[in-house]
Amino acid sequence: MTPSTPITEPDRPRAWFGCLNCYNNARLVGHWFDATDAADVDLAAVHLGSGVAWRRAGCEEILALDLDGEWPIRAEIDTVTAGKWADLCEEIGSTQWPAFCALARSEHMTDPDDVDVQAFTDRCRGEWESFEDYAQDCVENVGEQSAWPEEARRYFDLARYARDLRHGYTVEDAPNGGVFVYSDS
Repeated sequence: MTPSTPITEPDRPRAWFGCLNCYNNARLVGHWFDATDAADVDLAAVHLGSGVAWRRAGCEEILALDLDGEWPIRAEIDTVTAGKWADLCEEIGSTQWPAFCALARSEHMTDPDDVDVQAFTDRCRGEWESFEDYAQDCVENVGEQSAWPEEARRYFDLARYARDLRHGYTVEDAPNGGVFVYSDS
């Protein structure tokens, strides 16, 4: 099994929070913030991040207009939601975060309050070069094949076995090649 690669500093979830009123009035006012700080972002920080020390009438709402790093969603979000995703990132850990994000996008998870971290942990089977590699590991871990006659081992069709086994799994591409494997039960 190929171990997951922990996210590095450039891959940490960050958001470009902007003033929605300024944006709607053709002024790009905002700044990049680490997602772990999202809950503390206010309009003053957003305006100061762009070098604008003042607010105009109507400046009331902050929105993440761009996301950077590994996120489970691809949408504009508010600071509270970004902070909740960041809390989940901390809880799940940097090694498993890319696998979680792949599954969340696959299953269209959009609300961090609906995430069951234990269910993810129970389902995740790791990162593999291919699903066939995962199937091979399953066959080897059962250990029963060693008791088979040589002729039966020679005719065993791993590709066909993997194809049938895959019906009980979700398989998603990993960012650096390979796949993440999750059980469906």
